[in-house]
Amino acid sequence: MNKKLKQDLKNLYPAPPPLDRERFLQSFPEPELSFGQFLWRQAGYIQKGNWLLAAGILALAALRDCCGDGMALRVLAACTPFLALMTAAESSRSVRFGMEELELSSRFPLKVIVAAKLGILGLGNLLLLGGITPLMLLGEGNPMFQSAISLLVPYLLTAFLNLWIVRTCQGGGLYLCMGIAVLVSGLCLLSGKQGMLYEMMTPDPLRNFSLTACTFLFAVLTGREYLKTIRQSEEYRWSLQ
Repeated sequence: MNKKLKQDLKNLYPAPPPLDRERFLQSFPEPELSFGQFLWRQAGYIQKGNWLLAAGILALAALRDCCGDGMALRVLAACTPFLALMTAAESSRSVRFGMEELELSSRFPLKVIVAAKLGILGLGNLLLLGGITPLMLLGEGNPMFQSAISLLVPYLLTAFLNLWIVRTCQGGGLYLCMGIAVLVSGLCLLSGKQGMLYEMMTPDPLRNFSLTACTFLFAVLTGREYLKTIRQSEEYRWSLQ
């Protein structure tokens, strides 16, 4: 139906103004739900594999001695891309299982649900990486700055690429995301004893500044993809028709 026909119908059959609309809507009982309760409920709908993977990485960091002398940081860095992969998969879960229209008509819009899930997973992953970094300092004597860069860069790079693929493919491209996660993880495993990024850091302040700027750039790009994914979540219904 084109715009001209819609306007003609609106002019021909004008709708009467609503009477006592607000009072009528307020007459329906609405259960109280705080913001914290809403987040807690959404956390329950997140796939258990996300939490199991995070628990496994934390356990690996706690048992870092089993990785061999000086290899724990490299192994943990190779695990971080899969955290990003699980987050990207969760962001497209509604579309992949054909549930986006049902969630679009629910009490909370799909946009809010996607934002809550991405926020929970993103914040949880960053807290996990932040908790692992001091363990590397205590266990292997790795400087905290080098450890943080070594863990953040593969995670942020994979998160940015995976979210971009899921968004541009409108919920698809999951196998491509898996390939990227495996590739980044493999590069982490095959690059030096403690990881390529760790060994690139030297007392040279210019090189360290470049790596820090690169990490910050990936963080900005990942945050931008988070926002774009959330904004696009309400457009899936129309783009799939």
